[in-house]
Amino acid sequence: MCRERKCIFLCLFVIIYPSLKLAWGQKSYIIDRLEVALNNAQEDTNKILLYHQLLEQYTISGAEKLQDFASIADAYFTLSITYTDGLKQYDMAIFYGLEALRIYEKLNHQDGKANTCNIIAWVYGITNQHLSLAHDYIDKAIGIAQSTREKKFLAYYWGTKGLIYKTENQLDSAIFYFQKANQNLENINDKAIIAYFNTFLGDIYFQQANNEKAFSFYLQAVQYSKQAEAKDFLKGGNERTSRSRKYH
Repeated sequence: MCRERKCIFLCLFVIIYPSLKLAWGQKSYIIDRLEVALNNAQEDTNKILLYHQLLEQYTISGAEKLQDFASIADAYFTLSITYTDGLKQYDMAIFYGLEALRIYEKLNHQDGKANTCNIIAWVYGITNQHLSLAHDYIDKAIGIAQSTREKKFLAYYWGTKGLIYKTENQLDSAIFYFQKANQNLENINDKAIIAYFNTFLGDIYFQQANNEKAFSFYLQAVQYSKQAEAKDFLKGGNERTSRSRKYH
């Protein structure tokens, strides 16, 4: 499934890239640097990440000319995720997250504000920095999700709250929020994130020398992960079957 997403992304980039260059003419310093890095990249994973950054920078450039502020914020948000999960450059993740949040707040875009607060809080949590601020950001995200009744997002935000408490070594509070998140995720059948949060629960119980519980959560994480992969595989198979039937 991951390979399919990479292929789709590359196809979209190949289609969009020439027209973007034509429309926007002179490239910024950042875009120039990304193109040089892309040409020198050795690994496929690095190339995917660089393509991603480059596309978002072109998106920002074009959106600025059109004064399409929502698209600019979306691109900043995507870059924040890329720098968090892909490149592990957390200072840049925070920079783009704050830029996205500034625009989302001006636009009063509730989901955008909440999701960006979540990514900022997550980065502070995993880097053990500004944990008081991390709580402020995630509490803001939780408040927005509760007001808009976004159950899926709310579960993610509770998981982030659990991560921050885990970083602070407030393990009982961390367990409470990870389990609270998983209850919501069970209701919406998001097995992949349940697996992810269960690994944190396993880590916590291992840290407390409760090996039996730790093993139980690690085992559950593996089982949920396999179920999530099977679900993605079956979904992909159904899509392929559907496409095949159109041509037979």
